Amino acid sequence: MRTITKYDEKRELIANLVELMKKTDISDTDKESIYKIIINLPNKTIKQKTRFINLFGLKPKEFKKYTLSEIARKENVTPNAIKYSTMSIRVCLYRVSENEFQVLKSIYEKYQQ
Repeated sequence: MRTITKYDEKRELIANLVELMKKTDISDTDKESIYKIIINLPNKTIKQKTRFINLFGLKPKEFKKYTLSEIARKENVTPNAIKYSTMSIRVCLYRVSENEFQVLKSIYEKYQQ
């Protein structure tokens, strides 16, 4: 029997939240909350953060979602390069502080009702 760790809980919630953001139009307030967490991630480049923000439409005031292909064309790279950048941000979200995790969790749970 496998023990569920806090890391496993975070990983599962982040995966679910990312899927939710792909399919659901979350509120601008929630997008801004996620944006602030993304911007403050340590050990990630501005380019990686910007790609994630653009993919999910988290940029305050604009909130426009772009596809992998649109971002890739704009940056003159392959869609796979964008995908790997956004995946690295997703993995980094597993390690956010407990307070930031609770913000992400509350956003996810709000849309599960």
